[in-house]
Amino acid sequence: MELPSTDHAHLTAAAAVRLPPFWPHSARLWFAQAEAQFALSKITSSTTKFCYTIAALNDTIAAEVDDLLEPYGDAPYEHIKSKLLERFMSSTEEHFRSLMETTPLGDQRPTCLLREMRIVATGLIDPTGPFFRRLFLLRLPPSVQLVLKAMRTTDI
Repeated sequence: MELPSTDHAHLTAAAAVRLPPFWPHSARLWFAQAEAQFALSKITSSTTKFCYTIAALNDTIAAEVDDLLEPYGDAPYEHIKSKLLERFMSSTEEHFRSLMETTPLGDQRPTCLLREMRIVATGLIDPTGPFFRRLFLLRLPPSVQLVLKAMRTTDI
């Protein structure tokens, strides 16, 4: 039996979607990638998106969210997306706490630390302001702190 050309194109687009395994520590980023794949493949059905999302969960994550594995309502993808984000995203309090920690730089490059801190600071404090600058400087080795303080620059 031959499919009409529109159905064949839909099946080809759907088959081309390859979502990475779900990233519980970067759920928002994972959904951004998934939605880009859906857009590129012209997938608009909430049920289809839901099925791809379920398929991207490994056994550990699936066991944690087994109450979400059945489609819910008229918008199953939107429902599972909101629930996964709710369960796996850090709360504002956790983000603030991680910013306030004075964990030293360790073997991490300062630019990597700065990038991570800016991501966490989004929506909490101004990542270009003096408070953020002070938090960042506290994590650097004392010798580097002295040099940067002496420079009196406000940019980091």
